[in-house]
Amino acid sequence: MTTPPSQPGPSFAAKDVPSALMRQTLLDRELVRPIDRPVVRLMPWLNVVVLGGRSIIDRGRDAVGPVVDELRALMPEHRLLILTGPGIRARHVLSVGLDLGLPTGVLAGLASTEAEQNGHLVAALLAAEGVSYLPHTTVAHQLAVHLSASRAVVSNGYPPYGLYEFPPEVGRIPPHRTDSGAFLLADAYGAARTVYAKDVDGVFTTDPAVEGGTATGQETELNGDRFIPGFVDGIVGMTAGQTKDVPAKFPDPYSNADLAGKDAVFTITVHEIKEPELPALDDELAKRVSRSENLADLRAEVKRRLDETVKRNARRHLQGELLDKVGVATIAGTSFGAFGEDYLRFSYASSVEAISEAIERIRQFLGNLPHKN
Repeated sequence: MTTPPSQPGPSFAAKDVPSALMRQTLLDRELVRPIDRPVVRLMPWLNVVVLGGRSIIDRGRDAVGPVVDELRALMPEHRLLILTGPGIRARHVLSVGLDLGLPTGVLAGLASTEAEQNGHLVAALLAAEGVSYLPHTTVAHQLAVHLSASRAVVSNGYPPYGLYEFPPEVGRIPPHRTDSGAFLLADAYGAARTVYAKDVDGVFTTDPAVEGGTATGQETELNGDRFIPGFVDGIVGMTAGQTKDVPAKFPDPYSNADLAGKDAVFTITVHEIKEPELPALDDELAKRVSRSENLADLRAEVKRRLDETVKRNARRHLQGELLDKVGVATIAGTSFGAFGEDYLRFSYASSVEAISEAIERIRQFLGNLPHKN
C-alpha cells in the first residue's frame, strides 16, 4: 500500500512579491507616475570630455598634443571620463560597408572599432599619469572603482548598440554615434557636465533646416550631393565677407516629411574661402597612401583592384540574371577558394533530374545571349 505524498506546509506556499507595479502596465505613464522618485545621481562629481575623432584626433600632434596637455592640467582638480570618436577612418569603413550592402547594426560595430583605436591613442599619451583605456563593459560596471584609483580614464564614445542599433529613416548610416553615446553615459551617471571638444567655435543652436534655424562658425565643403537643390548653386560666386539670401527647395520625398517639397531661404555669410590643395602625384604620395614603393607600383595595384571589381560585378550580374530569368540559384566559385576563380557553383545536393534541369536552363540562357563576332 502506498502513502500519498503529504501536502507542503505553509512555508512552501506560493507567495506574491508586493509591488506597486504588479497589476498595471508599465506602458501607462499615468499609473507609473505616482511611484516615480527623483533620480539618484550616481557620480555627480564626474566630468565627461568628448574628443572628436575627425575634428581633433585626425589632426595629429598639432591638435592632440595641446588637448592632452589641457586634460593633464585638469586632472588634479577634476575626475574625467574621456571619450573618443572614430574620425575619418570610420567614414572609409562605412563607405565600404555600404557598398557591400551591410546592415546598420553591422556598420555600427565597425565604426565603434575605429573610435576604440582613438581611445587607445589618447590613453597611451596619458599613461604616465596612471590613465588607462577601459572597454564599454568596464565603463558600464566598474567606472567608480577605476576613478578612485586614477583621476581619469579613457573609453570609446560610440554607443555599444551594435546589432541592436535602430536603422535610420533614410540610408543605413548608424544614427547614434559619439555625441549620443557621451550624452547617454553622462545622463546615466548624473555627471556634473559634458564637454565636447571640437574644431569650430560655433555650434548648431537650432535646426538650420527649418524657419529661424541658425548655425554659425561652420566649415562646409560645397558638394551638390550633400545639400538640397539650389543651395550650392546659390553660394557659388560669393566672396569673403558677403551676405546673401539663397533660395532653395526641399525635395519630395524628404527625410523630414514636414519640409518635403517646401521652399526655403537661407541667409548665408561667407567668412573665408578655401580651395583644396591636391598633393603631387609622385612616388612620395604612393608611399604615403599605400604600401607601394613608387607611383608605377601603385598604378598597377589600383588597376588590379579595378579589374577584380569589374569581374566581381560581372559575376554578380550573371548570378542575378540566372536567378531572375531561368530560376537557377548560383554562388561565386571564389567562395570556395582561389581555384574557383571565373566559375559559378550551384548546389549538387539535389536529384540528378534537378541538376540536369538546371544545366539545361543555364545552357538555354547562355545560348540566348548576344555574341560578339
